[in-house]
Amino acid sequence: MTRRRTRRRAAAAREAELRAAVEMLEAMSSAATEYASKTAGWSSNVGMYFHVYGHASVNALHLHLVDLNARTTYELDCITRNEDESAVRRALAKQLLDERMTLVDKAE
Repeated sequence: MTRRRTRRRAAAAREAELRAAVEMLEAMSSAATEYASKTAGWSSNVGMYFHVYGHASVNALHLHLVDLNARTTYELDCITRNEDESAVRRALAKQLLDERMTLVDKAE
């Protein structure tokens, strides 16, 4: 197998992993939004946040759902640990685009 083919396969595998991560993020966001919409006492103004690795006490992927109309000290306490769900979505989209560009470059 040639080096070029090996690099293309590795890039294709990374792209598949990124697509799976995007799908997982969409599923988590959808579930959180549905939960908030169907639970009494929650407003429609919700924020979704991930704790950034290295700043989290739980070493597992999890999404924090916050009713922004009922703010508490949560945001102040966790400001350095939180990454907005939309920022994570943009980062994954950028990585996916970069990986696709790598595949195009390597195909030439």
